[in-house]
Amino acid sequence: KIPLGTQLQSFNASVYAGNLELCGLPLANKCPDEESTPSPGTDDDSDTLEDENDQFITLGFYLSSILGFFVGFWGVCGTLMLNRSWRYGFFNFLTSMKDWVYVIWAVNIAKLLRKFRN
Repeated sequence: KIPLGTQLQSFNASVYAGNLELCGLPLANKCPDEESTPSPGTDDDSDTLEDENDQFITLGFYLSSILGFFVGFWGVCGTLMLNRSWRYGFFNFLTSMKDWVYVIWAVNIAKLLRKFRN
């Protein structure tokens, strides 16, 4: 029996012509345990089965994502907006990190150029 799924159902029936023991869609010969098989494009039950099996995306997932975003965003931005010393400290830290990255980059480029000249 050919398993139901989008990957194997998309093949042409001529691909399975060499194996006479196969049955099910997209072949014309039906399996003994099948009563009637729906065509692959009109299978409405597969959508409901996927929805029932997909328990990760629920209302709780969306609510916790939104809540986490607001708590994280306002936890950082709200603190920086309200506390002047933390705001100055944070932006001084970012400036010093930018300077540190630039110095490391410039030193490595100078080493590389010196190595190629020798």
